[in-house]
Amino acid sequence: MEIGKVSDTRWSCQAKQFDAVWKRINIVYEVLQDVIDNDSNTNRTTEATGYLLQIDRRFIRYLLITKHILKKAKFASDILQKPTNDLSGAIDLIGTLKDEIGACTSRELCQKFGDEAEEVDNRLNLPDSARPVRRKRMSAALHDNLIEGNVEELTGVGFDGYFSDVFEIISKVSLELKKRFSEKNIVMIRGITTLCPTLSSFMDENSLILFAKLFKSDTSVLKFEFDTFKHLIERKADQEKANNLLELQAYLQKLKEAFFELHRIVIIACALPLSIAECERNFSSMRLIKNDLRSVIKQDRLDSLLMLGIHRDRGSKLDLDTIISRFKAKFPKCRILL
Repeated sequence: MEIGKVSDTRWSCQAKQFDAVWKRINIVYEVLQDVIDNDSNTNRTTEATGYLLQIDRRFIRYLLITKHILKKAKFASDILQKPTNDLSGAIDLIGTLKDEIGACTSRELCQKFGDEAEEVDNRLNLPDSARPVRRKRMSAALHDNLIEGNVEELTGVGFDGYFSDVFEIISKVSLELKKRFSEKNIVMIRGITTLCPTLSSFMDENSLILFAKLFKSDTSVLKFEFDTFKHLIERKADQEKANNLLELQAYLQKLKEAFFELHRIVIIACALPLSIAECERNFSSMRLIKNDLRSVIKQDRLDSLLMLGIHRDRGSKLDLDTIISRFKAKFPKCRILL
């Protein structure tokens, strides 16, 4: 078994690796013990001993509850990263994730996890605590002036100790969720989704005003423009209405003098990425296109191939015969066989 590198930011990667370790914890423990007993390489033996001494009952508790939390986070992360995801439900999904993670602090669920962790502990005959940490040598000059004491030391054992471990993990995950999905980010998500014609929250005035305040727009003028544009959209036929944010921006581009503030907000919404998923897809496309066989490709050609690779849906609709005819008309003396 080879465990991949755990990402610092991608919860889906973390959940995958935690699940792999949990399913094979027995094998991991036996392999480390075998390396210690039979391997002649002192460096490997020392490293295996260090790993083995860190696997105690508290480690199993942390591993189990963290795996459970990351599994829920991975499910939400996969939905948010889908290109066809309806972003109007993203806020509800984030709220559901917070509620499910908070529910992990219930005594019933903690008891269930505690019993499962206890079963693994007994099967591996793990110690109650890891190896003791070597005490640091105190400076002779500070010997009479240094006061040693434990600050907020967790002394609970059994279920109480596991319960405190769960609260510690939930607290850290909640802080991370609060940082990633702050109130400002929620306002931005709602503001962008209210400008997407295909979403259920399209043309929601309150969300748009809060979004505009982040970028110091004149909200009094924006409200007047919003009401006028809303009536204008309602009078248009269905086949003439915009289908996405870019088409809405192109329509407002022709009327930007009449809807200056609204056009400015739409341009900002087009430029703001709601997540890094789309950016990561672009880098993945570049890695597939600029491989070892194309390492000397020129920048202009690379840009063109990347545009086709990133916007596959638009590229698949291109008529190759029309492109060849236009190329032939532009370069009549070209010797390339078309």
